[in-house]
Amino acid sequence: MQTITDPQNPLTNWTVLVVDDEPDSRDVAQMMLEIAGATVHTAEHGKEALELLRTQRIRPDFILCDLSMPVMDGWQLMFQLSDNRATSDIPVIALTAHAMRGDRDRALAAGFCNHITKPLNASKFMDQLMRILVDLPEFERAFAEINSNASSSSIASTGVVPNTAAPSSVASTEVISNVGSGVVSSVSSNGIRA
Repeated sequence: MQTITDPQNPLTNWTVLVVDDEPDSRDVAQMMLEIAGATVHTAEHGKEALELLRTQRIRPDFILCDLSMPVMDGWQLMFQLSDNRATSDIPVIALTAHAMRGDRDRALAAGFCNHITKPLNASKFMDQLMRILVDLPEFERAFAEINSNASSSSIASTGVVPNTAAPSSVASTEVISNVGSGVVSSVSSNGIRA
């Protein structure tokens, strides 16, 4: 289980696999994840992703996967991952240009934990991703620790004790704000328009 120790680089020591046949989407995701501190591996289709998992013996903390790809699409990749005990517990987030009402439900039913609509926008991608990750049980501890650290520094600077019994959506927003602000300033300092 990963932890978040630095809001500037919230995904330091995390490994992410990005599977997308569109170079622009793959590059935006890779760049933003690397700015956030992650080690990123990429594949152009599902078959290449499975081969990478097998031969490189990487264990990603999560996978971002396009749904429509040649050779092996994201639906088939999700089936293969779910059918293998070694990979069935890796959270997979769908990347899709399909933004119709039932698409999210269809992705969830197939085993994806959520989806992000393409085209990927560099200024919004990390916010969208962090909103998804903060709600995944697999990452609850990682985000709770950064929220706790942020609350401690808030108490030190203001003397006000935050409401720790806040609903998860409020806690999620605080975590995203704490983490997101670090990534946004990293993006800005790297010369990328946010």
